[in-house]
Amino acid sequence: MKFDRSSIGFRIIVPIFVIVAVIAVLLLILVQRISDHIQDDYHRFTAAASAHQITTILETAASELITAQLTGNPVVVEAKKRSVGDAVRLSWSRNDQAGIISNADGAIVLSTLNPEVTHAILARRSLGYFTLADKAGRFHCYMNSFAPWGWTVITVARQTPSYLTRKEVGFLVPLITLGSLLMVSGLLFILRRNLQRPVATMVSAVGSEEKVPATGVAELDQIGQAVNDALEKVRDRSAQLATELEERRRAENEVREKEEHIRLLLSSTAEGIYGVDMHGTCTFCNSAGLRLLGYEREGDLLGKNIHTIIHCKRADGSTYPEEECRIYQAYRKKQGVHADDEVFWRKDGTSFPIEYWSYPIAQQGTVAGAVVTFMDISERKRSEAFIRNILETVDEGFLVIDRELTILSANRAYSRQAGIPLEEIVGRKCYEVSHTLVAPCPDPEEECSARRAMEKGKPCTGVHIHRGADDVEKKMEIKAYPLRDATGAVSSVIMTTVDITERAGSNSSLIRLRKWRPSDSLPGVSPTISITF
Repeated sequence: MKFDRSSIGFRIIVPIFVIVAVIAVLLLILVQRISDHIQDDYHRFTAAASAHQITTILETAASELITAQLTGNPVVVEAKKRSVGDAVRLSWSRNDQAGIISNADGAIVLSTLNPEVTHAILARRSLGYFTLADKAGRFHCYMNSFAPWGWTVITVARQTPSYLTRKEVGFLVPLITLGSLLMVSGLLFILRRNLQRPVATMVSAVGSEEKVPATGVAELDQIGQAVNDALEKVRDRSAQLATELEERRRAENEVREKEEHIRLLLSSTAEGIYGVDMHGTCTFCNSAGLRLLGYEREGDLLGKNIHTIIHCKRADGSTYPEEECRIYQAYRKKQGVHADDEVFWRKDGTSFPIEYWSYPIAQQGTVAGAVVTFMDISERKRSEAFIRNILETVDEGFLVIDRELTILSANRAYSRQAGIPLEEIVGRKCYEVSHTLVAPCPDPEEECSARRAMEKGKPCTGVHIHRGADDVEKKMEIKAYPLRDATGAVSSVIMTTVDITERAGSNSSLIRLRKWRPSDSLPGVSPTISITF
């Protein structure tokens, strides 16, 4: 059996051995105390008995000593005293005792002890029993007085060896030690048979992930059953964790693949894309965005307030406060924003016109930031300016009309033809401009060119008579061209108007368009026209 500080044997046997040793020592001390008490009582009794014998001797010799004193013969008196002293000495010797006889003045008449012990006993003397202990040993004394002669007689019994110092007691300690060793050995055997082997079997079974077998020890079998139940739960949980881990690994791979795919898509687009959190801090930026802004690494923008880097000034160089930034409306007002009239600033300090879209990012129903898509529209601006210059130099009127017949754009030639400022034309319904050339001229048999081109999806041409604000009739040639979106549906119409009054003869057939009034019809309802030939 393994026997160290952490083993069961050490933790059980050593305390038991210590307890047995302590009990043995306590028993020895108790036996010694009992032995001391017995010896004290024994010496008290023997001292008292010896003192009684001495008193008897003195009383017997008292009459003879008194007679000797009456005769007045001091020699006889001294001889008698010596005779009594010898008798007392002999009595003490027979009883293996000692004693002291002293006069009333403290002078020593007789002593069988050495002077040092004699003086120590006389200094402590008191009638009756008393004890004295010094370096010479322990003495049990019994003192009585003999008045006729003025003597004080002290009988002294020396302390005999204690019970523990006797030869017989020398076998007690080895016997206790041997008994303790036998007890420990028995405990080791019992522990090995009933504890160590079953525990080793259980540990081996647990280590090999097998079911713990029955050991025959009820408590250990309960532990083994609990271990088996726990192992079964652990196996089930391990299987669940393995399944969950595999699913999580698969999900992470899918997420990683999707992220890589999304990053690839973001990196492959021509438009710049970046994200911001609720504090306006950049969270990502794709390759196109870095290229358009003049940066090489995404880390140059990540974690920084991107407004202060690329959007802090307007096109004219004036400060663009962050609280006014329309991009941030995506998460501040939770609405998408589109703009094409602002600029971004590159790393080198130059600006470029942009068109951007900003939309909120939602996580579990809560807005967490915004994603911004932008593109450099410098070429578009140049093209638009070029086209605008061309359109402003021609004499033909030019308009763009959407499906709701709203005028999206018009040139100054058309403004001159219509006699209306350009800013009063753009954004209005074409039928609201009463004397415009593009006012719908629906006829029960023939619709106007704009609507006809819109609905048929083909270019349409017509010649209309128009009475302008000056009440002068003009003969106008109108051409309408449909524009289609990415799905192929007509999204708007481009119209041109040309004044052909001088080219047309006075006998030409004309469609006379009377001035339209809002009260004549509702939007979408063809107003009445008159046709003159």
